[in-house]
Amino acid sequence: MNKYRLVIIDDHVDVLELLHYNLTREDYEVKDFLNPVDALQYITRENTDLVITDWVLPDMDGLELCRQLKRSPATQTIPVMMVTGRNDEIDIVSALELGAEEYIVKPFRILELLTRVKKVLGRQRNERKDVITRGGLIIDLPAYKAYINGVLLDLTIAEFRLLELLSGQPGKVFSRSQIMEQINGANYFADKRAIDVQVVGLRKKMGSYKGALETVRSVGYRFNEAVMTDFR
Repeated sequence: MNKYRLVIIDDHVDVLELLHYNLTREDYEVKDFLNPVDALQYITRENTDLVITDWVLPDMDGLELCRQLKRSPATQTIPVMMVTGRNDEIDIVSALELGAEEYIVKPFRILELLTRVKKVLGRQRNERKDVITRGGLIIDLPAYKAYINGVLLDLTIAEFRLLELLSGQPGKVFSRSQIMEQINGANYFADKRAIDVQVVGLRKKMGSYKGALETVRSVGYRFNEAVMTDFR
């Protein structure tokens, strides 16, 4: 099972070290940042499962970071946990109304924080089954919309279903017959080369990320997730 990927932001090195040590002991993959601007750039191009941030930060405060994350289609599904010394009720309400999933006041108890992290990630796993996230690619299944780095792709229904199928199981090779059956149904009859035409069209719309749709010679196609984490 892949590790959960966490981003933590705090301008105090001792807090970062404490969080990093304890979170990695829980087998999370952790990336530390002293500056939220750098963290935001990283989050927009790398798969992130949870953001843990202080409020008072240089260049951009944690509330504004949360606002930007929740405003972008590419990052709005990432849960945010505020860990801060601000304990006024209005601050807590402001953060939660803006979309933060948890609010913990410093000084915090590490076991409580770890428990809340587990709960947030558990909710994320259960509630986000209708969203596929692969690096900069976000697929909103109920809305039939797909975004790359926050930009909506103009896809046909067939292209959308093709992208959903391949990205849903990165690395798995699908034959043209499998793709045709899963997209159109077992009773659908057409030239298998029609799938090649759909792939060509989808690649054009994915622009510089078209390499994520890999051709497996004489077999079919697969999705390379690593390409989507290559920010361009």
